[in-house]
Amino acid sequence: MRLRGTLLTLFSLFVTQPLIAQTVLQKQGRYSPGTRVASPWSGVSFVIPADFVAGFDTDAETILLTSPARPGVAVGVYAYSETDLEEMADMVVAHLGKLGIQLTPLEPPVQDASTARGWYQALTPDGPGVLYGVVRTGAPGNAIAVVALSPAGQDSVIRPLVDDLLASTQFSRPSAADWRRQAGGQRFSTSGGSSDYSPGGAGAGGMASSRDAELELCSDGTYGYQYRSEMYISVEGAGSAERTEQDQHQGRWWLVADLLGTATLVLEATDGREFFWPVAEQQRAVLINETSFYAAPSARCP
Repeated sequence: MRLRGTLLTLFSLFVTQPLIAQTVLQKQGRYSPGTRVASPWSGVSFVIPADFVAGFDTDAETILLTSPARPGVAVGVYAYSETDLEEMADMVVAHLGKLGIQLTPLEPPVQDASTARGWYQALTPDGPGVLYGVVRTGAPGNAIAVVALSPAGQDSVIRPLVDDLLASTQFSRPSAADWRRQAGGQRFSTSGGSSDYSPGGAGAGGMASSRDAELELCSDGTYGYQYRSEMYISVEGAGSAERTEQDQHQGRWWLVADLLGTATLVLEATDGREFFWPVAEQQRAVLINETSFYAAPSARCP
């Protein structure tokens, strides 16, 4: 009887708490209320709230949630694989700025070790509004940001909406962490050149150019980069000219992936400069900052 009673209790819990469908985020996907949307690249998943539908908005570069029951209310979700509260907040503000949304704090933000939240007056292309935003980090070093925008006077609905979505958030180890492990200890190099000659007549001459770059990403998180390009131009009767450009820096590196798995190589140079280079895999090379690099084990760093 005791076993039978235990089984009945478990069965009751099962049928009264239905399983939540989970799906991996796709750029063209549409997601209904109650669906758990997972981003393995950033290591974040969350549940679409009741009455809302969601899909990826290319212009906003975010998961956008809207509801016919909440006209004028829009919720955006961002996530990255390796970041902190300050960096995450800066990236979200930059995304909103691209949409023409300007924010003014309505009160000082509240922050602890893993969460930052705040209220803002939002000036948008469609008029003024109110924005409530929360950034939260997870133990694997990833983070999620949820921002909700509403017309003035309707801001009471957006805080519980954002807080409920965050309460459903689960953090896991981002698959982008494996990308970083694979890139560590590799030397990425590229080179190229071109030449052209126009014979005969006035203005005859030629041009030649060359370009070389090398990027070493060490497993300990340090990097070294050097670049050199040369151009030589010769015009008959007018002489010649030569131009050389070069750069070199070193520092710390890491790899960040967003909700859709789009990767960015972040370089923090010791001279104070920062570089954010998009990264994509090609068939036989790696596209770094829109240039094809070829990888080989580094002989100078592990």
